[in-house]
Amino acid sequence: MQSGAGARGAGGLIGQARPAARAGETFPHKASTAGLEWAVQDRGGTLVAVVLAGTAVAAMAAGTAAAGGVLAGGTVALANRHLMRWAMLRWQEGGPGALWVVAASMARLALAGTVLWWASGRGLAFLLGTLGGLLADLVAHVISMPYRTRRRRAGGEQSGS
Repeated sequence: MQSGAGARGAGGLIGQARPAARAGETFPHKASTAGLEWAVQDRGGTLVAVVLAGTAVAAMAAGTAAAGGVLAGGTVALANRHLMRWAMLRWQEGGPGALWVVAASMARLALAGTVLWWASGRGLAFLLGTLGGLLADLVAHVISMPYRTRRRRAGGEQSGS
């Protein structure tokens, strides 16, 4: 005799992405997306500032090839950020759960791999600059998290709108 997820069928990641709606509740269940607000909030300004600063540092330290690589990678990082933001918004609107996030993550991986492959034919400085530009999204996230954490603790952000 099976119990839990096995009794309901093979749920997997997509089937278990959201809790089942309780009697009388509409789907999507509000509690399932509480806490995702940080993922959909726009931090594009921070990302653009990080890419521009990285471009200036690369231009001074390694030359124009590295600076061009940072711009190329930063552009892809901005596109990747928008892709994930779109997926998280679709999830909040009641899309098919983790399917949106997994698909967007795979698209991000393919896009980053493609730009790195393209950059590999343009020299080591350009390749390393491109890698630095792709990592700009991570740097922007790290820079903005202490501010968001302080703001949330101070009651400036509401979770679960």
